[in-house]
Amino acid sequence: MKSGGKPGFLEGFLFPFQGLRMVLAVPAARKVLLLSVAGNFAAMAALVAGGWFAWIAWGSALVRNLSGGWLGDLLVFASAFLVLVLLAALAFLVFPVLVPILSGPFHEPLAKRIEAHILGSPPPESPFGFFQGILHDLSVTLKLLLLEILALAVSGLASFLLGSGLLVGLLLGGWLSALSWLDFPLARRGLSFARERAWVRAHFGPSMGFGLAVTLSFMVPIYNLFLAGPAAAAGASALYLRISSAEEGG
Repeated sequence: MKSGGKPGFLEGFLFPFQGLRMVLAVPAARKVLLLSVAGNFAAMAALVAGGWFAWIAWGSALVRNLSGGWLGDLLVFASAFLVLVLLAALAFLVFPVLVPILSGPFHEPLAKRIEAHILGSPPPESPFGFFQGILHDLSVTLKLLLLEILALAVSGLASFLLGSGLLVGLLLGGWLSALSWLDFPLARRGLSFARERAWVRAHFGPSMGFGLAVTLSFMVPIYNLFLAGPAAAAGASALYLRISSAEEGG
């Protein structure tokens, strides 16, 4: 793979969108994307439908007790419609938080297919065995969760003391996004979480650009439900290969 030179912050910012372009262009990756989108849509629909049918089964009886006759029928119909709208709105607000968890099984094979497309050959297999890989994933998830809690605390403190909580939260969110999504190519090469942090620190500019773009992309409605995750997974692999190629060539 030819080197195009080390990317900087601004170019790193564009890698999630380049990742999405590659996912849409590579047939093998596009199949995984379709499965991911279908899975997310089915899960979101199931949550909304489950809540709505639960209301029809139990909540409508409470509404009907308020009034009988045609007024009771009207209240039941109106409340069912209102609950459906509220559930859909809640799903669009809450579901993006669940996307990385629900789509996680699709992101690794998608990132792997993008690497194969860029390299022109299959990427290296992870040196972690099956159980070691599970332990690594669990360890990284727990450590990222702890870091996210600390980031929220720091952002809250910055907002209280300096009035800059939004900026601090965005920067910390970008760093955590970089760590989270770059775990795909880095773990495939056997790096521990400590070494992953060191890699991100050593390539701070492009990593932060990438992480900020991912963080902002998860704030875009609809896009964050179906495309932000696959774009981030593919973009992380592309960014890693670009930096590695530049270092090897330089």
